[in-house]
Amino acid sequence: MSQQLFSRPREEMMATACIITLFIDGLFNNNKSNNFFAKLPSVFSSSSSNKNDDAITGVIGNDDVDDNDDESSSKFDMAQRIESLKSIVLGAIAGGIGVTPIAYLHYVYFASATEPNGLAQWEFVTDMSSIEAGLFAIVYRYAVRKNDNNPMLNQGVVGAFIIVRSLSNIHVTETCKAIPLRCGPPLGYFDWNMITQGAWNGVESVALFGVAALAMEFAFQQKWISKFD
Repeated sequence: MSQQLFSRPREEMMATACIITLFIDGLFNNNKSNNFFAKLPSVFSSSSSNKNDDAITGVIGNDDVDDNDDESSSKFDMAQRIESLKSIVLGAIAGGIGVTPIAYLHYVYFASATEPNGLAQWEFVTDMSSIEAGLFAIVYRYAVRKNDNNPMLNQGVVGAFIIVRSLSNIHVTETCKAIPLRCGPPLGYFDWNMITQGAWNGVESVALFGVAALAMEFAFQQKWISKFD
């Protein structure tokens, strides 16, 4: 059968590559899912070797044109980048303002012996938290889209960031033993010092990401920032 369709092994190899390309393209691009079956006959429509080459090249070339069209009409255009930049600025400012007083209480006013340079630590945490809030704002904008009024989605995004930040900022105490981790009462894995750290981190994270999310929602309502469609 293949010898009737193609007279040379080179043509068979090119046709096979073309068919595989079209098939994979149909799997991963729903809007082109019919291209594989629509374009497949063009690979076998010619009898001469030159025509076969042209047909194969034309099919692949058409896919390249389609890809370029998709890229030109992509939602991630310059306007979306501007909206993302505005989200970063708003999230960083709002989140930084929200976390600043909580972090001051944590690292300066109620500073423990483990924080000998509490004021510098407070400044560092405030700066880094502002960056975190800016990145959170981008994710929040892309997660909470137009025509999606499910409040659980909003809360889930905020909650995920709160949990990750709260747990990742906990430091084990000097008395902890490794493999398996044993830090003492009350939970074995977590001692009182680590639980206290987690509580402070949790309050900071709620203020940080909660205020940033409220600021984003307010910006959406005022149409200062558009939701991602």
